[in-house]
Amino acid sequence: MTIAATRTAQHEPSHWEVVLRAWEELDLPEGWRAEIIEGDIKIMTPPPSNTATSWP
Repeated sequence: MTIAATRTAQHEPSHWEVVLRAWEELDLPEGWRAEIIEGDIKIMTPPPSNTATSWP
């Protein structure tokens, strides 16, 4: 088997597989979330705590 044949025989991960693996391995702080949107990872911060306008 030639080097070229060996390289084509190996599985190259697709873009989706790379993004999915990265998403699975994220370690986000509590309240944060990550979503895959249109093939990209989007990180969302938690909503701000609005204690100034909250009523007791």
